[in-house]
Amino acid sequence: MRLTHCPDCQTAFKVTPEQLGLAKGWVRCGRCSTVFEAAKHFEPSLAAETPVLEVPEPVTAVETRRLTALAQKAKQRAALPASDRSSASLTAAAPTSPSRPSATRTADAAVAADPKLPLGIDRLWGGMALLALLTLLLQGLHAQRDYWAAQSPALRNLGESWCEVWGCQLAWPADPQAWVIEGSSFTQDPDGSYWLKLRIRNQRQHPMATPALELSLLDAQEQIVIRRVFQSWDLSPEPVLPGLREWRTQIRFDVQSPQRERINGFRALIFYP
Repeated sequence: MRLTHCPDCQTAFKVTPEQLGLAKGWVRCGRCSTVFEAAKHFEPSLAAETPVLEVPEPVTAVETRRLTALAQKAKQRAALPASDRSSASLTAAAPTSPSRPSATRTADAAVAADPKLPLGIDRLWGGMALLALLTLLLQGLHAQRDYWAAQSPALRNLGESWCEVWGCQLAWPADPQAWVIEGSSFTQDPDGSYWLKLRIRNQRQHPMATPALELSLLDAQEQIVIRRVFQSWDLSPEPVLPGLREWRTQIRFDVQSPQRERINGFRALIFYP
């Protein structure tokens, strides 16, 4: 066992031949974290009056690689002029233990080794990442199958084949925001029945499922007197309507007294059940 001194803080350390062999004689100060070559700062013998830190414990593989890099930087720093050394930063955090005071931090040694992953491991990780990406892509396509299948008849056929394999159902897209009421009229016949006429446009470029309609009949204060719901088959015999097309429909219904006398207007809302 030999005694060496940190060239920066002059702290004395006990080092063993085993420690010196780990990183070709390079060690790190446990107090100021300076990396230096222990053999250049040996003392002939241990002095009783010199405070000496404890013998360092073995370091982990991660810390060993880190200290190896610091040792290489220390060699470069030793080649610089003395005026430039102060600007070079070669410090690293020393490992601490909860059971030891901070004043007893030990000097560590590092092994000059930087193992690389085998080529097979790299390919394995790359294959797993590609598989995860394809899985996410397929999940997105499956969730949006109604929309991409509505783009063209060929994609529709592909979607039907997809659902045959995965046991799912393929429907037409149902988005109430795709519809806009461009015109409407509300009239009453002499017999007391009412007619609601609507002019609706599909704003999407692809076909959409025929929507349903909620009709609210209002009084003079715009309070709801009667609310009725008409399903898609009440509005059109076709289950799907083409994209970027206008569609006209009319509905006839009756209202019993005394609600009939209170009706003064209406409000129509397109929705999907």
